Amino acid sequence: MRVRGLWLLAAMLLSASILIGGGGMAYHRLFWAPSAPLETDVYVWQRQWTRQVTDAVREVKPIVDRVRFLGLYWSESGIPHETGLSILGATLRGHSVVLVVRMEGTVPPRRAAEVARIVARQIAVLTDNGVRAAAVEVDHDCATSRLGDYTVWLETFRAQLGIEQPLWITALPDWRRSAHVDGLLNAVDAYTLQVHAVDSPERGLFDASRAEEWVIEFSQLSATPFYVALPTYQLRAGFDKSGRTRFVEAEARVAGRARDERMLFVEPPVLERWLRRLNSIRPNNLKGVAWFRLPTE
Repeated sequence: MRVRGLWLLAAMLLSASILIGGGGMAYHRLFWAPSAPLETDVYVWQRQWTRQVTDAVREVKPIVDRVRFLGLYWSESGIPHETGLSILGATLRGHSVVLVVRMEGTVPPRRAAEVARIVARQIAVLTDNGVRAAAVEVDHDCATSRLGDYTVWLETFRAQLGIEQPLWITALPDWRRSAHVDGLLNAVDAYTLQVHAVDSPERGLFDASRAEEWVIEFSQLSATPFYVALPTYQLRAGFDKSGRTRFVEAEARVAGRARDERMLFVEPPVLERWLRRLNSIRPNNLKGVAWFRLPTE
């Protein structure tokens, strides 16, 4: 899976270089160059920064606008898991980063103040190590019916953070159905619209037509700047004889087997065509793309 992921990422680099009129195939041109009309970020989702992780980050750091890394993982049971930040200074020093808080579950946790205290401390550690946090991004798959509660949670979190720090969130396409979505988007400084892995595995990892519709619709819901998250990974999915999903293997390995197993990924030409199309219809408040996630092997 890792080899396939790296190949896919390299192929997308070629696609991106075509968009800005570039040529040649090289790993360091995997993402849109700084002269591209859209900004380019990349997610780093490991909590343990091994040598492979740090090497991969160093290689792409000069040609992405920001590295978005998982700083705090808040489990559904309310247990925080922090990434050790003091050792990241040598890798991230002098670069713009986004500290991501991943909150599991579909209902915002009650302890917004505690989350804010941890994040404020993490930002201080980054600052002490010469790393500038451009923003804090909250990644939470909130139920559409609870967006009003999520808006209040974010307002409380921002107030408790106690420092002037741009607040970003990730957003799901289904949120467009909520009467509270405009208030939610207006309550943050930017958001990232996830257009991959939002449907059942039977529909695949990415639907170009639906993704374009979501981008246009969200651009009209609020003037808040936003990004679009695109996939560089693949999933192993197992289906029963009736075509229903039995399991999906992503970050964690799944021991289960199925008669019908498929690797779900997005072919580079599909992303290339979609990126060209996105560039041609770009809404004014669309700022860039964020690749999820950076392969390290």
